[in-house]
Amino acid sequence: MGIIERLNLQGKTALVTGGGQGLGRIFCHALAEAGANVCVADIRLKNAKIVAEEISANCKVETLPMYVDVTNEASVDTMFKEVENAFRFLDICVANAGVFIPGIAHEMPLADWKKTFAVDVEGVFLTARGAARLMIPRKKGSIITISSMNGHVAAYSPSCSYCAAKSAVLNFTRAVAREWGPYNIRVNSISPGSMHTEMLDHDCKGNEFFEIWTQRTALGRLGNPEELQSALIYLASDASSFTTGSDVIVDGGHTCI
Repeated sequence: MGIIERLNLQGKTALVTGGGQGLGRIFCHALAEAGANVCVADIRLKNAKIVAEEISANCKVETLPMYVDVTNEASVDTMFKEVENAFRFLDICVANAGVFIPGIAHEMPLADWKKTFAVDVEGVFLTARGAARLMIPRKKGSIITISSMNGHVAAYSPSCSYCAAKSAVLNFTRAVAREWGPYNIRVNSISPGSMHTEMLDHDCKGNEFFEIWTQRTALGRLGNPEELQSALIYLASDASSFTTGSDVIVDGGHTCI
């Protein structure tokens, strides 16, 4: 089997949480372009429907927009039942849904800390657990969690809850990669750096952190969200058949400086 064939996802079914916006939307498009049917799950169902329509218009794959609140166990369980009813099986799961709540540690309300962990850690656990339950009977699958360069190094902008949560995602990924390896389920993570998104432009352009993030990369610029797509397809496809418990850092060299 050649490398291009190993990267092909035709006939596979993928699920992306937080797929209705931001990086999740970019991931959905990449999976569809590689040939996978895509379940787009988001807490904003309207956004999920828009992304599903975009994919359907551009790629000859099936899509399924769904509502999910990844902090709610019943909601996550319902999501996986919908996937199973529509496609019978799941090959790829991207646990992407997350939040970033900035705040100085000694001023941060406990509610902000708990919300970050509810979405960024508990949500990843519930999503990965549900995916594994569908994959174990078939003894195959790829689960991809989304961490951050700030799971490896402290952020310049004050965000202790985010740094702690994304670090937890990394070790959770390693732990379940070991547990689910005997079922031929691979679990890996992607750690994006500072990506040039509309939200970042709106919230941060012109402030000191925007310039610091740019200067603190070996490549001297922010990343484009599309530059994460290759890492995703590698981990989702048979090209990474002997890769599990690993993290792919796509940060322009931020963590090497």
